[in-house]
Amino acid sequence: MPAKPLPRPRQVTFSGWSIMVGSVVTILFAYQRVAALGTIESQESVTEFISTPPGEGLGLSVDDVQLAIRVMCLVAGGCAAATAILGWQVLQASRSARVVLSVLAPILFVAGLTSGGLMSALVAAAVAMLWVQPARDWFDGKEPVRDQAAVAATTSSSAPSGASPSAPSSPSTPTSGPGVPPPPPSGSSWNLPHPDASRATMTGMSEQPFHPYGAPTGPPAGSGKRPGGVTAAGIITMVASGITLAGLAVSMIFIGTSRQDFIDEVDKELSSNSAYQDISPETIANVAIGFLGVLAVWCVIAIVLAVLTIRGSNGARITLVVSASMAALISLLGALVVVPLVLTVAAIATVILLFVGGAGPWFAAQKHQS
Repeated sequence: MPAKPLPRPRQVTFSGWSIMVGSVVTILFAYQRVAALGTIESQESVTEFISTPPGEGLGLSVDDVQLAIRVMCLVAGGCAAATAILGWQVLQASRSARVVLSVLAPILFVAGLTSGGLMSALVAAAVAMLWVQPARDWFDGKEPVRDQAAVAATTSSSAPSGASPSAPSSPSTPTSGPGVPPPPPSGSSWNLPHPDASRATMTGMSEQPFHPYGAPTGPPAGSGKRPGGVTAAGIITMVASGITLAGLAVSMIFIGTSRQDFIDEVDKELSSNSAYQDISPETIANVAIGFLGVLAVWCVIAIVLAVLTIRGSNGARITLVVSASMAALISLLGALVVVPLVLTVAAIATVILLFVGGAGPWFAAQKHQS
């Protein structure tokens, strides 16, 4: 018989709903902030910022500040979308969701400062509450200490007055007389039956092994067939990573074989803007190749993580969730382009599928079996 689930502490309920509501409001604030960047009021506020300390000494233009705000708002929106989903998962006692929330909360807090940091601060505080008592015991599957004390107090108060709970009264038994066997001699090692053995035999109950710390539990539920969501998440990751890897390989081959043409195009673009005339086109080419190489390695790692996740590795699952979340944030930088938008959707779908449809119990069962 499966163990009865522990009641969710009010602290966890409050934190979960605070995370979801704060994340949704953060998304709305970020959208409103990005939409208002082209207004005259926004440009005047940015101009005032770069003309007075501390922004005066940064050497930034109005376009640079607005680009930074746009990127920060996109990062805040992506993190908020992930935390809104994970907020619901922590209400289902998902320890993995709590870990991922702890990774995303600092990023959301910093990025959310550009779009009104009150809601992002609320989300970060709610995530921190998930790591203190009694929430920590609830996620570990333990009964909170406060509840244990309440149960003990209730049990002791329900005992009859005048009777000691630790020393129940027992009927007096004669120590001598006819029909009473003599006591065992001092120092003897007679094998006496357990006091409850005769009572168990009289009631027709078979003796059961005594477990002072509770009966051992079997493997957790969900140890059977792999959930379809886990398989779908792995396939989506492998397909998206494979397509991205192929595109990166083509780009690297193009830059490598037509390096001079690429440098000439970069030089032409840099010459048209006086602010970038000190940058070397060769440096841009080297940085581009290095960046494409890092992304290619990332794609290979994501494919390996997808394979390990399908095979039941919970560590690979958590790492893949973090990788997909970061991929969604990076792809949001080119959200107006079709291909990055597709990658964003694929990354968000991967994160969701790894937490729904019985994925959590199945990974817990795989860990128990190993």
